[in-house]
Amino acid sequence: MIVASTSSSTTLSSLLAKNLMCGTANITRKRFPDGEMYVRVNDSVDGQTVVFVSSIRTDSDFLESLLILEALGGRRADRIIAVIPYFGYARQHLRYLEGEPISSYVIGRSILDYAEIAFSVEIHDDSALAPFSGRIKNINTSSVFADYLRAFNLDFIISPDDGGRSRADSIARLLNCGSMNLDKIRIDPTRTEISKPDEDISGKRAVIVDDIISTGGTIINASRILKSSGVSWLSIAAVHGIFLNQSAEKIMQNASDVAVSNTIDTPYSKIDVSPVISEYIKGEI
Repeated sequence: MIVASTSSSTTLSSLLAKNLMCGTANITRKRFPDGEMYVRVNDSVDGQTVVFVSSIRTDSDFLESLLILEALGGRRADRIIAVIPYFGYARQHLRYLEGEPISSYVIGRSILDYAEIAFSVEIHDDSALAPFSGRIKNINTSSVFADYLRAFNLDFIISPDDGGRSRADSIARLLNCGSMNLDKIRIDPTRTEISKPDEDISGKRAVIVDDIISTGGTIINASRILKSSGVSWLSIAAVHGIFLNQSAEKIMQNASDVAVSNTIDTPYSKIDVSPVISEYIKGEI
């Protein structure tokens, strides 16, 4: 077995290789003078199982993924198991308007042209995986988040909206503490309005847990509401951290700690999801 990755996931792939007790593939990446991407898998993977790791945030990540996957096939890999820690384009999992693509299907179908099976990590909406008949499985990270948060002696796990309530409930059960969600109304694509919690949280220790921090608007608004409601200590945790527009600095104004997983490499990637991903992979070997 060997682990291969795109440039977006080299840190996580190294941790996975350590957990799986195998090596990592040496891959050359460069650009031609006209800007076209070039990759080469330098190691022989003939007859081996390859764990391919790529968080797909950008168009470039997607193209690099396809080029490496094709190269692995050309190197006669026996099996390819794909791990897409951050599955970008998953928000467009329906054709909302005539003429739109189902972007999540394009990503997933393209990966499965080369991989026998694939895993995503806390995909934005798991209904995006329905068309793939179980060939792409979603990894739940509640256990590793609970392990990280246990030291903070929390009273409440709080989701900023009802859509993330099941995640908050799952972590709260592991920590034996309370859980709740705030009510969020989206005003436009970049603005939300959040109501105060119904339950008294004055003097309590709490963490806001979400799946993605992108522009941070939802988290910033939720943290302000909770601080104004009297919470004594507040932290932020999310599965995927993108942190656009210096949002991390804005979030830290109301939070004592900010932590995301290492599906995307950031200065706040304090929660290692490689152990739980490794267990899912071992179940397929």
